[in-house]
Amino acid sequence: DAVTQKFAEKIEHGPALPGTIKVTIGDIGTIYLEHIDNKNMASNKDAEADCGIQISEETYKKLISGELSGMAAFMQNKLIVTGDMSIAMQLGNFI
Repeated sequence: DAVTQKFAEKIEHGPALPGTIKVTIGDIGTIYLEHIDNKNMASNKDAEADCGIQISEETYKKLISGELSGMAAFMQNKLIVTGDMSIAMQLGNFI
């Protein structure tokens, strides 16, 4: 999946993810982010996560293009966070 690969490339060389993150993007699907064997990984597995993020496909495209920041999306209720908010804030350093 191209979206999962894009996430994998963005997080691959960053600092260790502080927990597991499940990102649900509209009809595109779910990306599961985790740190395993000293490496950040992205997959499409459906598992419980420390933090959940829900966004629409339109919001995702704006975030990736830089047209919209994660904080702005959150403040406009275009990005919904469940679970550990501090982990979601760390994701902003990667994407």
